[in-house]
Amino acid sequence: MRKYIITEKRHIKQMNRNERAYLDNVVRPIIKKDCDDSLPKLSFHSLQRFKQKFPIQLNKGDLIDTLLTGDFIEFKRIYTNNILTDKRVVLRKNMKNDSEYDLVLVYSLINNEIITVWDNKNTDHHYSLDLTKYSRKPIC
Repeated sequence: MRKYIITEKRHIKQMNRNERAYLDNVVRPIIKKDCDDSLPKLSFHSLQRFKQKFPIQLNKGDLIDTLLTGDFIEFKRIYTNNILTDKRVVLRKNMKNDSEYDLVLVYSLINNEIITVWDNKNTDHHYSLDLTKYSRKPIC
């Protein structure tokens, strides 16, 4: 049987007050509980990127800090053959006061796993962001 995967994502710029409150009041406590119960898993992909490709040295505490206090950027739902199989958030946080880079990560709420990490210059505000690639369907 073929797998059909659909990702439905919503950017923070599209979200209304209720959706942002949902992220802060529902999603963030789930992340905090996950971090209290056990450290999030790192996918092999995210571990490799974390160790080799980030421009400044990071540690697991930086990842946890991003999960607990980072800014929400996106909320994603992933469907496999029309069945919801994952919910993910993209979070962004400046790592060091003197760093010109922000750490950005994708976290699976279902699997308590950091899917991937990357860096963005903290001056990059994505003016070329194409919101037509995002869902208009509210997250809550």
